[in-house]
Amino acid sequence: MKILSRRSYKCRPAWDLVYEWEDQLSLSLGMKIKRRSRLGFWLCKQLASIGLTLPAREPDFMFQMRAMGPERGRYNSSTVACVIDYFVPERLTDEYLKTLEVAPLTLFTSREAYEHVAARLAESAGERVRIGHLPISLPDKYMPTEGQAFEKDIDVLIIGRLSPVLKGFLDRYVADHPSLVVAERRQADRHAAFYTSDGRCIGFGNTRREYIDLLRRSRVIPYCTPGCDGEKATEGFSQVTPRFLELLAAGCQPLLRYRRNADSRWFGLEEFCPSIESYEDFVRELEKALSRPADMERNRRYLAKHLTSQRAAQLKQLLEDER
Repeated sequence: MKILSRRSYKCRPAWDLVYEWEDQLSLSLGMKIKRRSRLGFWLCKQLASIGLTLPAREPDFMFQMRAMGPERGRYNSSTVACVIDYFVPERLTDEYLKTLEVAPLTLFTSREAYEHVAARLAESAGERVRIGHLPISLPDKYMPTEGQAFEKDIDVLIIGRLSPVLKGFLDRYVADHPSLVVAERRQADRHAAFYTSDGRCIGFGNTRREYIDLLRRSRVIPYCTPGCDGEKATEGFSQVTPRFLELLAAGCQPLLRYRRNADSRWFGLEEFCPSIESYEDFVRELEKALSRPADMERNRRYLAKHLTSQRAAQLKQLLEDER
């Protein structure tokens, strides 16, 4: 089995983490990475849409960034796809599942999505569709070493998706505590620059390296699972994303807002912070987080179960179970 990669033409930051996963799976399982061009993926999709596939001795593995509905040719008999973001509308679920029948196996990173699909298949007796759960992970190279600590000069970092509820709570707190060092992104000359509220540029987030460095400099990061506050794009799903693992690895204290669902339970978010529902909750958790450093040994124990090398072993077992 080889890993089909889009790294020859997909250059957006969201894909850089996927390529790190591919690199670690390749290293752990001895799977070669096959760089397929945009034209190559398009050709395979067109062939699959009319029931044809390129001949292969065994299926290849690939990450699929997003599933939003049925799409002819997306799945085929020569590829095991691992869906990262599952945002399929309820009205299209049955039609979507029908497109999976040709695949030898389809994996979902989201536990919520996996259980949703499994329940729908049980209702419809979809015996021809084979699915599995392969969760998101932390690339091994970001695992903090024993006793490692990071120098912190940013009190609160706003990075990536942020709940409007948490942002409102933070703005209210900052109004009463102007000395708090809060940094957030501003677009400057096509660069992702991060500025404090008093106008100081404290770094950039254009590359994975810069992004990780910003996390390591930050004491607290507000984090919300997508869809938690009703964003329509997720179609009601609210899964834990890799940023949660990354901020723990960087020694950040998370301020969390999430739905209590299969994903948040599977990742044990409540062990780190209760879901913040009120301003009083926010103040309590923020001041507690600012008063002490992250427990890096606890984080290390937790992250050891969520490394990409651990997912490699899980993937190997999932593939063996399907033979």
